[in-house]
Amino acid sequence: MRLVSIAVRDFKKLAGSWRIGPLDPGLTVIGGDNEEGKSTVLAALKAALLEPWSVGGRVRDAMNPHTGGSPSVAVAFELGGVGYRVEKEFGRGCTLLWPGGRRVGDEAEAELQRLLRFEPRKGRAERRPEHQGLLALFWVDQGTSFLEATTAGAIEAQRDRLAAALRREIGVVTGGPQLDRLRERIEAGHGRFWTERGQEKRNSELAGLRVEIERLEREAASLRAARQRYDATVDALERARAEQDRAMAPERRARVRERLQRAIDELARIERLEQERALAAKAVEAAGAEFRRLEEEARTRAERCERLARDEAALRALEAERDRLVERTGEAEARLRELEQAQQRATEAAVEARRQLALARAARELVERRGEAERLREALAEADGKAGAIDRYAAELAAFRIDDAALRRLQERAGEVDRHEAGLLAQATRIELLPEPGRAARTAEGVAIDPSRPLDLTAPSELLLDGFGRIRIVPGGDLAARRQALADARTRLAAALAELGVASLAEARDALDRRRELEQKLAAERRMLAGLLRGVGVADLEALRTRLQVELRRLENGRQSLGEGADPAALAAAHDGAVREVEEAERRLEQLRAEAGAAGRAVGALREQAAGLEGRRRELVRAVEAAREATLAAQARLSDRDLEAELAAAEERHAAGLARLSALEGELARLDAEGVRARKEQAEREAAALDAEAARCRQAVAKLEGEVQGLGIEACDSRLDEIERALAGLRPRLAALAREADAWKLLRASLAAAERQGAEQLVEPVGRRLLPYLRRLLPEAAIAIDPERLVPTHLRRGDVEEPLAELSVGTREQLAVLVRLALGDLLLEREGEAPCLVLDDALVFADEGRFETMKTILARAAQRLQILVLTCRPRDWLGLPGSVIRLETCRLADEAGRVAARAGST
Repeated sequence: MRLVSIAVRDFKKLAGSWRIGPLDPGLTVIGGDNEEGKSTVLAALKAALLEPWSVGGRVRDAMNPHTGGSPSVAVAFELGGVGYRVEKEFGRGCTLLWPGGRRVGDEAEAELQRLLRFEPRKGRAERRPEHQGLLALFWVDQGTSFLEATTAGAIEAQRDRLAAALRREIGVVTGGPQLDRLRERIEAGHGRFWTERGQEKRNSELAGLRVEIERLEREAASLRAARQRYDATVDALERARAEQDRAMAPERRARVRERLQRAIDELARIERLEQERALAAKAVEAAGAEFRRLEEEARTRAERCERLARDEAALRALEAERDRLVERTGEAEARLRELEQAQQRATEAAVEARRQLALARAARELVERRGEAERLREALAEADGKAGAIDRYAAELAAFRIDDAALRRLQERAGEVDRHEAGLLAQATRIELLPEPGRAARTAEGVAIDPSRPLDLTAPSELLLDGFGRIRIVPGGDLAARRQALADARTRLAAALAELGVASLAEARDALDRRRELEQKLAAERRMLAGLLRGVGVADLEALRTRLQVELRRLENGRQSLGEGADPAALAAAHDGAVREVEEAERRLEQLRAEAGAAGRAVGALREQAAGLEGRRRELVRAVEAAREATLAAQARLSDRDLEAELAAAEERHAAGLARLSALEGELARLDAEGVRARKEQAEREAAALDAEAARCRQAVAKLEGEVQGLGIEACDSRLDEIERALAGLRPRLAALAREADAWKLLRASLAAAERQGAEQLVEPVGRRLLPYLRRLLPEAAIAIDPERLVPTHLRRGDVEEPLAELSVGTREQLAVLVRLALGDLLLEREGEAPCLVLDDALVFADEGRFETMKTILARAAQRLQILVLTCRPRDWLGLPGSVIRLETCRLADEAGRVAARAGST
């Protein structure tokens, strides 16, 4: 397949109309800047040949131009010696044309699939290698040329086609029709029993027979289990009947009833004793409570008397301390009044000192403002001078019409003149005069010609030769056009010089030097002016003038604030003394404030202390009165002598109750009430357990008797004999089928091993075609190729074998390109043609030496294969045979683009 030309309109970033071609049958380099649309050209080419015109969804959205419009692509190509042109406008239609034929719409798509031998993509499925045919291998998107998975997938999708070409070359034993029939028979026999992956088929005769045997074996096992359950149930019935007899024995029940009655009698006696103990405990508790109450009453009376005596003594001490505090508080209040009067006098003195200090400060600030105003006047005068210089330099610069861009344009015009002059001289007729001594030559105007210098004639001329006469010389070639081009270039140069007001390029350079000098002076003046303005803290001249006016107004206001007749200098000189007077007055005032504060706090503390003493005294008075009243009331209710008598009697009653309670508890401990209750509960549980055991045994016997009757063991034994006879006939048949299935599986594996051994010979033609390329790139290396997938797996250098994945990205990319070239050579030789190899920004990871080697390899391969290189660095590909196309020159005017999109190219 050979690409001839590509026409694109409104496809992704290629807005408008573009025509790329005609493409060289060997090597074509398409160059363009980043983001200019090189990869879009490859995407458009793939879409035109591989995507249906009716495609939608994300695939169609990815084609839509950034500026709006309907994407369309027209591609002219040759395949099998026939020229084709496909015109595809996505969403609207498709046309495939060739000499004597035409297809439209889906018929055109079907014909393209037949020609390019690829499977159409279904629905929204992702594009895979089989959806692109061999183009998936030879049309390499940007950044994917080194990806082994992509290369392997593309080769795997076309493995049968490549392997067929290899077999035709090396003539390996493929078996012909006989082996094909053998393979079909083996596959048919293998397919009766096994899947492609060697798993047993679920619907095969072998699997069905195995399932039937397993079903019968499961049923037989179930019947055997039923027989075992019957025997186990009969044994369990016998055991249940024996256990029932033991549970219902009368002598065992009599012993249990006797133990239960003894425990009941002992518990009745214990309960009577526990009732007596409870009554005795209550009596002890009542006697103890009465004794404790009387004892507490006696203790309370004694404590009350002691507390009354302490409170009366404390009340007398508090009243004495209160009198002393009253005297100290009066003295502190008198001192506080004295300090407050002194503080008032100090405050008046401080106010007067501050007023004098404010006058002194205002006078000193007025003196300082005079100096600031003078400094601002000087700065303003200097700044005005700088501004004037800046205006003069700016006016001079405005008169200049030449700048760097204008000089560059002049230099371009002068260079154009030089190129035309050089071209004219290159085509001029050169004459060398060798006159004899005494002879001379002159121009037609009579000007002597120097014989030591050759004449370069670019126009018809006449020469006068002494002793000969005239000679007319008419130079040949396209000198007239070159002279006209030179004249036009000189006219453009003269016009450019006149526009800038200079007579020559040298004068223009001098003018530009003067302009730069003025610009430097102007920049220096501006920097100095800016520094001056920063020094006084303003942004521009107007702000400086404003600040000077403000300072002058402040100066005037300061004079008025001092009053008429005030001497600012004298007031300013008195500033330090005023500061000291203010500091001294404020120190005295602060000292008095501190003393007054301390005195006030002392008075407050004494008053708080006196208030606290008064509160405590009142509390003690109330406590003393309450204690006296309580003591009198207690004596009236019960005298101290009667209290002592009742306390002794209560103590005797409490001791007698404790003795009775201790005797009852000793008797109860001897009888062991807990043990008796435990024996009673045990006897009750045993009697209940005997009844429950008897009931359970009766139920178990009845249940087992029913199970034995319902098992129907005679029918079970009959079915089991029938199944065993059926299994005896099926098992030999299963063994025979299993041996047959294993034999077909082994035969298929043996044939596959033999074919793999033959397939290993298939890599030899690929390796043979790859070797010349590899020798140029890596002279000491050899490459290992997987015979199943026809992709490189290892690189051998000497005794070292390196997996492809461990090589550098650049080396893997270069090897991937070489493999594609070798496969292209194979297809070219076996099928008569190969797809065009398209590399989008390939070899970007190659170093300089490897890149030059790969260029040489591609140039040599382009003698047989068509190669299309898309690159953002076309200068790196200069010097190669073929053509170089700049993408920016491929854009057409709108009308021309419409014609190209309709007609295409051939």
